[in-house]
Amino acid sequence: MNNATCCVTDCDRPVRYKNTGWCNSHYVRWQRHGDVQAHIPLNNHRMKDREDGTRMCRRCDEWKTLENFAVNTRCVGGRLGICKPCQVGDYRKRYEDNQERLIQIRKDTYQNNKASGSKNPH
Repeated sequence: MNNATCCVTDCDRPVRYKNTGWCNSHYVRWQRHGDVQAHIPLNNHRMKDREDGTRMCRRCDEWKTLENFAVNTRCVGGRLGICKPCQVGDYRKRYEDNQERLIQIRKDTYQNNKASGSKNPH
C-alpha cells in the first residue's frame, strides 16, 4: 500500500497523482485555477446548510439565507450551490459574450416559424 501524503503544505490526504505528488483535490484546483494553493475550500461542491437556515454560495463565498438559492431537487439540500444574484451575473456575462450569435439564433427561429406557418403557443 502507498502511504504517501500530498506534498502540499498542511495536506494529509493520500497522493493520487504520483507524477505531481498531489492529492485529487489539489490536482483539481490546479486544473481549474492553475494554482494548487488557490483560495477555495476543498470539496466545495458539497454544500451543507447551517441550522440557522443559511448556506455559503460557491461563487461569492458569502453566507446567505436559503431563499437566495434556486430550488433544484437534484442538488444537495434541494437547492443550487450558487446564489441567485451570482446566477444572474453568470447569465448576463454569457449573454454579453455571445450576444450577436444569440440574436441571430432568435431571428432565424422567428423566420423559420414564420415560413412554416406555425403559431406561437404563448
